[in-house]
Amino acid sequence: MPSNPNLSSASDTSHGGRAETDWRFVGWSVAGLVFGFLLGFYLVSFRPGTAPVSVQFVGSSEFEVWRTILAASVGIWIGSIPLQLRWLKRASKIAGTDARGFWAAAAVLLMVLGIVILVTWMTRGDNALPLDYANPRLLVIQLVGIGASGIAAIGLLIVGNGARAYPNSWTSPTDVNVHRVLSFRTFNRRFLALLGGFVGLSVLATGALRNAELAAGIEFPSENVILYGAFFTALVAAIYVPAFAAVEKLAGRILDTAFPIPTIGDGDQTPIDAVERLRHRDVYGNALQVGGTAKGNLEGVLMVLTPVLTALFASALGG
Repeated sequence: MPSNPNLSSASDTSHGGRAETDWRFVGWSVAGLVFGFLLGFYLVSFRPGTAPVSVQFVGSSEFEVWRTILAASVGIWIGSIPLQLRWLKRASKIAGTDARGFWAAAAVLLMVLGIVILVTWMTRGDNALPLDYANPRLLVIQLVGIGASGIAAIGLLIVGNGARAYPNSWTSPTDVNVHRVLSFRTFNRRFLALLGGFVGLSVLATGALRNAELAAGIEFPSENVILYGAFFTALVAAIYVPAFAAVEKLAGRILDTAFPIPTIGDGDQTPIDAVERLRHRDVYGNALQVGGTAKGNLEGVLMVLTPVLTALFASALGG
């Protein structure tokens, strides 16, 4: 049960306002990026195997592109963790999520993790990479990506659970409640952008790997990359859409409490009164962003479709 938002501060800077620079946080973020890029380039320092195809694979420019994308991805994934944890803490505070809710969300993602790894290796096909000790390093890279994406996914789950758990008795039209709704929307957009971007990097790396293998004469069907992107698009949508719908429903509840749809004849309601009430309802609905903004909805659709769009782009480049 979340804490009553009308008794707590609404001064969180997640929506509007200014906050002083937290240099400790900046330091952790920079350190995360540096460490991430160093770890990424270490993990992609693959050694060629003894087969001739291995030398051809490692010597191609497509291989260098793939390595660079992998290393950059690891740097971005690890570098984002301090920022994500900060957002996650703020989102949890606004949502009033207790430890049980957090670990329940984490448990769901742990179940998904096994499915993700399984799908990844199934789409790789039967061809092993012609590199020494490649699989353990690729598994580490994959786990880093899943970990970073998992934090963003947990953030979306927490926002959705917080909006769904909002009691009807708290949906009065106060500034605090409006602020909470707008903060929920802000965190939804932030976590969706990160999740879509992280997954898009993974799909882009898979497409680059396909191009490198094709350059070395190794078969890698383009359908595998597209299926990979389609799976992750469905996964992102399955996590984001319920959170978006929960916030949308909460905004509608607050709007209906503040300005219920008038019925002419009830309570001496005249047509003029009804029109005036509908006008106020429309203004208040815009403040709550009921239905979302055109820009926000477009961004949401693009972020959800990022994996499959990236897969189609990568497949087209590989021919």
